[in-house]
Amino acid sequence: MALDDLPLVADMCELPLAAAAREFDVLVEASLIAATPDADGYVMSVPWLADALYASLGPASRDRIHRSAADTLCSRPVVHHERVAHHLLRLSSTTDEAQIARLVTAAGHLTARSPEMAVKCYRRILSHVNGPPERVAELTARLARANLLAGRPEETVDVGRALLNAPGAGSSEAYPWLLPVVTEAMKATSAVEEAETILRTDTEGIDELRDAQAAYLFAVSGRDAEARRRVQRVRGSLAKHSIRGQVNMLGSLLHAQCIAGDFDGLRDDAALLTGIIDQAPDEVRLHAWATLAHVRSVEGDLTASARAASKAEALLRGDAWGIYVPGVQYARAAVGFADGHWDEALRIAEQADAPLAQSGNASYLHLMRHIRTRILANRGEFADALRVAAAPVPAPQFVRAMRTLALAEIEILEGSAGAGAERLKAALGEEGLPGEVRAGLLSMLSSAAVAQGDEATAWDCFGEVDQRSGVAAASRQVRLETRLALARVEASGEMAQEVLREAVDHGFRLFEGRALLTLGCLDIDPETNLTQAMKVFGELNALPWRRSAAIELREHGFRVPRRPRTRTDALTETDIQLARLVQAARSNKEIADVMSLSVKTVEVYLSRLYVKAGCKNRLDLARAADEGRLAID
Repeated sequence: MALDDLPLVADMCELPLAAAAREFDVLVEASLIAATPDADGYVMSVPWLADALYASLGPASRDRIHRSAADTLCSRPVVHHERVAHHLLRLSSTTDEAQIARLVTAAGHLTARSPEMAVKCYRRILSHVNGPPERVAELTARLARANLLAGRPEETVDVGRALLNAPGAGSSEAYPWLLPVVTEAMKATSAVEEAETILRTDTEGIDELRDAQAAYLFAVSGRDAEARRRVQRVRGSLAKHSIRGQVNMLGSLLHAQCIAGDFDGLRDDAALLTGIIDQAPDEVRLHAWATLAHVRSVEGDLTASARAASKAEALLRGDAWGIYVPGVQYARAAVGFADGHWDEALRIAEQADAPLAQSGNASYLHLMRHIRTRILANRGEFADALRVAAAPVPAPQFVRAMRTLALAEIEILEGSAGAGAERLKAALGEEGLPGEVRAGLLSMLSSAAVAQGDEATAWDCFGEVDQRSGVAAASRQVRLETRLALARVEASGEMAQEVLREAVDHGFRLFEGRALLTLGCLDIDPETNLTQAMKVFGELNALPWRRSAAIELREHGFRVPRRPRTRTDALTETDIQLARLVQAARSNKEIADVMSLSVKTVEVYLSRLYVKAGCKNRLDLARAADEGRLAID
């Protein structure tokens, strides 16, 4: 509490203000109340004592205090809605219409700023409210929106679906804005077909926001022509909408263009969105930056993605606006995979797994697992990669196709390029693949074909990617993969050099190493390029690729450099903390508690740390720390 709240406390305790002030000073002198660290208020120094005193009041006294506090707070010129909600939610019952009205008002203000508390408010309201069905429908719709903003798409779908399916729902005043909330949540939970069915209702009368969402759903289903038609219709109507409406529509368009592989259109609309962000309120700006962080990472503009992620993170407030957190986390993990910060990317993806599964956000759950699988595969940790790829998750077609890509990459890196190629060809034979997913499968198939010496298939893959959008207009990942395969087929050192330059200029570390490997295989300064490739792969701990570079060096008659012990300056802060705890003889369970991780995650981190530190086991790691071979002090 702040000193300004002393009159409120006096009213709650039924004391004169002067007496309340004296009692307050006594408590401060007794150190039972202390100033907060930022000195903007006071708190009880002994939390359990506060709980005990509160419990001793009895339910009637507690209700009187909370009701009095809510009355006083609502009478002030500036109402602090979160504090009003706090007191109203502590009441044993909220049946009084005046209290319900106050709670509705507080929840409305809190939805954008603190959606978790708004969810609690609406649940309490709906458990007590009496009134016409229209009122219940409106409150239920508001609960659905608060759930979505809080990052609970599965609960949003459950709440909203029942309301949308109720008799006469289409005539409800809540219907027009509930519909996009529910379909957005369905996209997150991968209930794509159900969302599309809802949006197809009354297609000719559909508004522009629903058009924008429909564009994404059509793109996901590989229906490019329908998606483009919706995109054009939305673009032509943007100017007549509010800033919030424009951001929401452009966000859906960008996701549609991203999954469809329309990166020319994506860049144009990203520029439009960037130009209006500063005019929007915080929640809308967060939505915009989170969207840009995601789509720019897929496009392959790592700098723009990282910048957008930083902007979004600056706007995040604790657990508020949880629906936007996965997009930012995914962008960080995707950029980390591309630019070689694999430990950080794995940490982000692993820590996001349980929250995403719990909230029902299947789309980002799969995308995060896809990144984990690819990093583990490129490190040669094939058993772990297969375990992550096989983890059950709701699987619409595009999700199954991306899982196929990851499994094929594992097979190619294991030396079973033929099996990987057959898997990819089977996936490509299915109808309705999104453009970017199909391009990714084709680029991976081109690499598998090169590994088999199947030049015709590699050319076919390049030709289809070029025909769809032009290789130059594809995402950077697809472009680098496809051109690298073509450089091998054509024995083109010039093309391999172009891939190397692009990879270096844009921070694609693995592709930098692979381009150097390709140059060495083409007998272009083989000793220098292959040695440099080994260095890059060694820094990434990309064991299958490092092994390939070593084989090429031997076949060319050059000495294979010994792999130096990993420098301790390559250890992350997580590695250093982990090493210190092992040195202190902590168990994995104790380490997990200290670092707020699962025991399984600690085991995975330890196995990687052994490799990085050049240690065989836990004892060896502790000894290395004791002897000063690890600079962890």
